[in-house]
Amino acid sequence: MGDPDDRKTGMGGNLLPAMVLVAAGIAGPGVSAQEGTPPAGPTEAAPQAASRSIGALASEVEGRSDPLPFEVGERLAYRVSWAETLEAGTAELRVASRDSKGSGAYRLVLDARSTLTVASVYQLQFQCSSLFDPRRGVSREYRKSFKENGRTVRDSVVFNPMGKTASYVDSRKQSSRLAIQLGAQDPVSAVYLVRSLGLKPGLRVLFPIVEGGETYEADVKVTGSELISTALGSFAAHRVEVVLRRDGSLLTDRKMTFWFTSDARRIPVLASVSLPFGSLLVELTSTS
Repeated sequence: MGDPDDRKTGMGGNLLPAMVLVAAGIAGPGVSAQEGTPPAGPTEAAPQAASRSIGALASEVEGRSDPLPFEVGERLAYRVSWAETLEAGTAELRVASRDSKGSGAYRLVLDARSTLTVASVYQLQFQCSSLFDPRRGVSREYRKSFKENGRTVRDSVVFNPMGKTASYVDSRKQSSRLAIQLGAQDPVSAVYLVRSLGLKPGLRVLFPIVEGGETYEADVKVTGSELISTALGSFAAHRVEVVLRRDGSLLTDRKMTFWFTSDARRIPVLASVSLPFGSLLVELTSTS
């Protein structure tokens, strides 16, 4: 278990920047990014979802030989809106480098911050990095630095997938050992794990996510395919719904819906996140 203050800034309190995302058939009516809700009308319904075990998921990812949907140098920039109207912050996901030790893992970095307007009442700077091994479908390391209204939280997790353990160090430099399951992710690697899968309506996967000294189970379902519209244009996309459980209990006040492009890159272009303090909309603004 982590420091109580750390857990406030973990999966429950600031899931949005950590999942951005967040956070893995074509046709149908559009989804307006400005409105953040699908318009009325039919969409391509998902077949009966069959869940995949964590072990089977890890084996599938490890056995894939097709090109990855991302590469070093990729940058994805997002606008974060509060209550679908107020621009509250910005975020950027980037694939920074390959592991110099030859493991084949990728260094993923997420930066998020509040806008100047919002910063007058709520200041947020958030950076975290993940070392993700896409061929084995596992996270190797996760580091987070979080500044909120003058308070700073730093923690880290080093994963030992084969030993099914993780070493967690909180802001007070107190360390603890966590038991993890095969396929355990951090919040950033979880997004790239989903991108690494062969997304199609009906797919359902479950895997653990470690954040703030806690372990959550992510239940990820591809519920259909839609055409969505954003400031960057229209995209054929898979609709992916995510719910979280902790200690077997469903976190009903934290629901997420993502739209990943249905092309080979599977870019998350839009996300709608429901949290205890309101709703947030994350929209892709640029990509390279």
